[in-house]
Amino acid sequence: MSINAHSHFNRQAFLWKKKFQPSGSMSKRPAMFVGLLRKNLGGLGKVLDFGCGSADITMACQAVGFEMHGVDISEHMISLARKHSRAHNIGFTLLESATPLTLPYTAASFDAEIASSVFEYVHDPLDCLKELSRVAVPGGVLILTVPNLRHPRRWLEAIVRRLLIPKLFKSDSKWRLYAEYLRFSKNRLTLNRWSKLLNQAGWTLECVDARSNALLTLVAKQTKFGAEMV
Repeated sequence: MSINAHSHFNRQAFLWKKKFQPSGSMSKRPAMFVGLLRKNLGGLGKVLDFGCGSADITMACQAVGFEMHGVDISEHMISLARKHSRAHNIGFTLLESATPLTLPYTAASFDAEIASSVFEYVHDPLDCLKELSRVAVPGGVLILTVPNLRHPRRWLEAIVRRLLIPKLFKSDSKWRLYAEYLRFSKNRLTLNRWSKLLNQAGWTLECVDARSNALLTLVAKQTKFGAEMV
């Protein structure tokens, strides 16, 4: 993430858990990732939550038997994750830098990796996908959500970004956080582009699910090429 996006998520940390409450915008995310991990790994495996935030998804996956590890670039998010998961025995790591991304794990460390609405914010999606490929076992699974550009909500966001952000971005505006989100959510790519980036980084896109409407859920598997990348 850029330093500005980093600051944005530090400011968002205090209200992040509200998004996972029953009426929150992310309330269905933990169950979705749990289901996809079970489908692709069975009930066991070592999993990295890339951009773990407040760890709600991480804890849900750990609760059903996966060995979870979480990383995030926001120190406030990591602080929340550690506080809320003390009884779950999960290792969380604060990333000091994401440009270029260097994960503090040896090659072939994880059976699967998950990323919930992270890639729209990263500075270099290809660089991140390559680094995730490095730390995945051969044939490992990557599950990520990205904006669905065919959904009307994304059309509206594109209009707002183009026309209204300068007004909404004023320091005293109640819409400031929303304006920041639109500004920093910069990687709005087509499905074809995501597929090509995955392939370049050593992944093969195997499944696309658009049931979450404004999001696409992508499931990819690491190829032999990815395991041999340097």
